[in-house]
Amino acid sequence: MQASQAEKQSDNSAVTAYQSDGRKGLSMPAIPFLQKQVPPPIQRKEDIEIIKDTPGPNLTPVQRVVVNVGYDGSATQSRYAATGNTLRTTGVANCIVIIAYDTGNRGAVMRHFDTAAINGGTAVDPISGGDAYLFTAASFNAVRNATRDELLQNIADANVAYKIVLGGIWADVDQDTALWKSRHNLITALSGAFGIQPEATGTAVNFTVADASIQIG
Repeated sequence: MQASQAEKQSDNSAVTAYQSDGRKGLSMPAIPFLQKQVPPPIQRKEDIEIIKDTPGPNLTPVQRVVVNVGYDGSATQSRYAATGNTLRTTGVANCIVIIAYDTGNRGAVMRHFDTAAINGGTAVDPISGGDAYLFTAASFNAVRNATRDELLQNIADANVAYKIVLGGIWADVDQDTALWKSRHNLITALSGAFGIQPEATGTAVNFTVADASIQIG
């Protein structure tokens, strides 16, 4: 049965937040591709370190550290950053970026995780006739727990929350293709495991620990 024209259309505007599955009556978020965000200024208020018992403020900017996070299994294994620092990863294609962070902004862990390592095989997509990847919430539980535990190793009393970013190939997917169905299956599984929807799509991701913000690009 062919999907209607309305079902095939996708709207990634801020006004329309969901795309119709058109298959099972499910819906998923319309995640913008490479959102343009204004980078933070070079020096912000919190960059000014005030030293007690010293007349006047010390106007020397606090040094911010960028922790480059490699693809899981690569030589770059550093994935934790403390307050005031930034986590960054690049080359995110079919992968996803998982961030476990302390809601008190004391630290965060970033994972650059390959979805090919966790898919549960394929199934024929009735719309396109192609093979769509299958994902389950249960399959992501171990990844979620390992990322959380890595944060707790650095901040034992952390109040853990998560953010997820999809890699570039998952953006602006034609609903007539099996890749769109794969994307739908992936988002549904992530939502079940983490209790949140991915909030962006991009090939390079920065996470600023100080305010738990994500910058794409």
